[in-house]
Amino acid sequence: MSSYPFLKSKEQQQVLDTNGFVKISFLKANELEALRSFYHEIHPDGEAPEKIDGIHMTTWCSDSQYKVKVRQKLSEIYKAPIKRLFKDYRALNNVFIVKDSGKGTSFKVHQDWNVVDESKYAAINVWVPLYDVDEHTGALWMLKKSHTIRRDVRGSAYLFPNYSPFFDELEHAATSVSLKAGEAIVFYVNAIHGSPPNLGASPRIASCFCLVPEKAPLHIYFQKQEGDPLQVHTPPDDFMYQYDNLRQETLVHPPTSTPEQVLPSFKNKPVTLKELQPFLNKKRKWWSFLKA
Repeated sequence: MSSYPFLKSKEQQQVLDTNGFVKISFLKANELEALRSFYHEIHPDGEAPEKIDGIHMTTWCSDSQYKVKVRQKLSEIYKAPIKRLFKDYRALNNVFIVKDSGKGTSFKVHQDWNVVDESKYAAINVWVPLYDVDEHTGALWMLKKSHTIRRDVRGSAYLFPNYSPFFDELEHAATSVSLKAGEAIVFYVNAIHGSPPNLGASPRIASCFCLVPEKAPLHIYFQKQEGDPLQVHTPPDDFMYQYDNLRQETLVHPPTSTPEQVLPSFKNKPVTLKELQPFLNKKRKWWSFLKA
């Protein structure tokens, strides 16, 4: 993966490049209040819609008007802090991510899809809680330095790296990143991340967006199954909002009707313990005992 100087702070950028993630102050008090006000305005009954296993994400929803409202308003709220803290990049995939309270609400560790050609560019996520989060209320797990794992072709279906044989080891080794409301964790999209169950009394409410270099076209891989040709698509920045059921439709439908490139079939090699060993440790985290 290519390295790009996303952050204006050289110190923060160095931590991001070293660990794959960095915690920053993101929203001013008035910006945080605007974000909270909008969230409660668009969810007047306090419930985010269309949850899967107790988790809501804006782009998982079928209501196109709802998704457009969220995308546009978050873009408006994020504009000033992005300009303040980041260099010249495009923001996309503005979403709320809400996790109900309950032991069954863990989000298993994973790597996100490519959104750019990682031989030339990089992409980051910026994850912002609306209220304080810690290891008991669904703060993010981050596996330090895992952005250095060389899996540069990632996508839905066959192309999604399968870390399930090593969930326990990865979650035990991960760092839980506590955040105050309005702070953010910035991380490379290929860093292994997830979150434990929300054991607090209230839903865990966060917002998130992705930053890509201003001149980098989107670069989305699609290969439904082993042996199929590898397609490369360059969709518009808002393509994630076009699906009625993103989690299911992206398994079988590419993001555009015409790929930019059609390449030989890609072999998605199984994840191995040897590949992960440099990132693991033997220290047991508190959440391992949830399985006891």
